[in-house]
Amino acid sequence: MKTLLSEEEALKILRSGGIVAVPTETVYGLACVAENKDAVAEIYAIKQRPADNPLICHFYSLEQLKQYVQPINDIEEVLIQHFCPGPLSFVLTLRKNSPLSFATGGRESVVARIPAHPLFLSLLTKMNKPLAAPSANTSGKYSATNAQMVLHDLGDKIQGVLDGGESINGLESTIIQTTSEEIIILRPGVIGPNELEEILKEKFPNIK
Repeated sequence: MKTLLSEEEALKILRSGGIVAVPTETVYGLACVAENKDAVAEIYAIKQRPADNPLICHFYSLEQLKQYVQPINDIEEVLIQHFCPGPLSFVLTLRKNSPLSFATGGRESVVARIPAHPLFLSLLTKMNKPLAAPSANTSGKYSATNAQMVLHDLGDKIQGVLDGGESINGLESTIIQTTSEEIIILRPGVIGPNELEEILKEKFPNIK
């Protein structure tokens, strides 16, 4: 089987319930259809990841994202409009009976991101379904920033890699959770607290 995939080959594998590695602007991700329970379980097994650790789900637009989550707040709206597509992930409350519940580690919220890599965005748009895509590495190992790193770590466990070149950032996305009064950084990443504050300070002067 080929290890490096075309976009059409990757789409075919994903639609059939398979697992492929995909490029993002942060690091490479290990992707499957987020609504597919068996595929999500396989990603947990491949990564040797604890089952209560949620997977980041990726969307191609804010409009698509809003179909899966409860209404977002004003702070989230401003940050999404400014930083997305990009390396910022949000913890958002799911709609009831969500088809994404398999990927959330048993939580009622989802870690959601709109990635900026053009090839991954194209793949997401053509799939028209959210893709769960945590970093493409065995848990505890360095996150892969190119196709060869993925193949070295996981090549015999997945169905191929969509090669999008070297990741621009080489660092995971920042994960945040917001309330009406504060932003909590759950995982430091590409976007730092000063950048978040700079965007919000004029409209939300009391935000922490």
